[in-house]
Amino acid sequence: MRVIALTVALTFTMSGVAMPSPAGSPVAADSVHLPFSIADLTIPAEYGTVRLGPEADGDRGKSGSPSSSIPYSSSRSIILIQDAHAVNDAQENIRRIIDHLQSRQMADLVLLEGAKGKLDPVLLRTYPDARRRTKVASEYLERAELTGAEAAAVLNNAEGSFEGLEDWPLYSENFFAYQAAQDEKSDIHRKLAVFRTELDRKSSLKISASLREFLKYWSDFRSERISLMDLLFYLQRFATLGKKDAGYDELSRLLDSLGYEKSGAGQALEPAVRRIAEEFKSKFTRGLNARDQTNFIMNYQRFMTGQMSAGEMLSYLVRFGAERGHQLKMTPEIRRLLGHSQTLSEIKGSRLFNELNRFLPEAAESLVRSHEELGILRSYEKLFILESLASLELTHEMLLQYQREPEAYLGLTGDPELGKSLVPAIEFYQAALRRDLSLYEKVRRIPAEVRTVVLVAGGFHTNGLERLLRENGESYAV
Repeated sequence: MRVIALTVALTFTMSGVAMPSPAGSPVAADSVHLPFSIADLTIPAEYGTVRLGPEADGDRGKSGSPSSSIPYSSSRSIILIQDAHAVNDAQENIRRIIDHLQSRQMADLVLLEGAKGKLDPVLLRTYPDARRRTKVASEYLERAELTGAEAAAVLNNAEGSFEGLEDWPLYSENFFAYQAAQDEKSDIHRKLAVFRTELDRKSSLKISASLREFLKYWSDFRSERISLMDLLFYLQRFATLGKKDAGYDELSRLLDSLGYEKSGAGQALEPAVRRIAEEFKSKFTRGLNARDQTNFIMNYQRFMTGQMSAGEMLSYLVRFGAERGHQLKMTPEIRRLLGHSQTLSEIKGSRLFNELNRFLPEAAESLVRSHEELGILRSYEKLFILESLASLELTHEMLLQYQREPEAYLGLTGDPELGKSLVPAIEFYQAALRRDLSLYEKVRRIPAEVRTVVLVAGGFHTNGLERLLRENGESYAV
């Protein structure tokens, strides 16, 4: 086991420092496939969701001149997979999504943000004991020492072509800016906390009780004093603002799901889920290894004692059965419960957070009754963005808000030293935006015979790459 584990570590370490081949180097002739319509792209619901970009030909004329000087190629389809770094379930889903795409000839080339050069997993793929190879790779995945894309290169049936896409000097610049920003983070948050205390004191008698309550929920959520679920339950009173047709697809779906859970409809199906769980227990537990058996019994007992909801248990049983080639037979009612449970268990998606960051100011403004209250609300909004900037947790939309009037943000607290302290964080985002463009330009340089490109990137870069793809009329999906 130690030898295998060391081999895994050495293989990927050597891949990272080896002389890279150019991103988009031609793939083998037998791996090049006919183009498919991006509109036909689907993935199993348990792996995630698909959001289609506008059709390239129809949208290109609306977006003006391309923002890149590299020749445009409308014959290529680009599939962005949004990564959630170091989240085990997300990494396993990424591996499965890539496997799903490969099995349908939709992944001529898989490109990785945060890596450089061609991945060479031949030594691991040819290891004769497939069971042990899978076990070791899974353990590395659980420890967040192997990404989903790297696991796909090792474990998936199709060999595939995997390449890191980074400009390493630019990546290094971004990394060093990150380290410098971390050094300033605590001091900035201390200064902002002092300002926040004073803002709370001054505003307490100047704003309505409803706006004060809203700001407390917003602030407590940001400080992780309440969960996202708690915030969403509170936001249900603003559900009319969060309609799907207002651009809040994910938020609308979640608010509807929470209403379903609160209605008790999920509890009504608990006996049916209990029967399914008991059937699984009698059929499968005897053949499990000690670790998987313990995990199943633990979840089974949590459900039977009321510590796990019917929806959560159903989601677990679907995953458990799928891993063992057993497809759960579901009534329409059970299927609906599963859909709501999955919605509730996947609330940390970047798209949802983007929608929340747009929705919260809109909902708060609906409570404003005077110019004075509006001014106070704007101060809190700027404060929240400064906190996110210091923590390097800005979304693209939040960064754009800051860039429109940086002086207003830096002058918010009246501390002339704040701007100096935030320089590394600002440099971090400047480098991150340049990386977005660098990644995209490398994608555009890929040879024309590569018809379908899969690009795995973190949430911030996914948003930036999607904007560039949309502006240049590319055919893409996320």
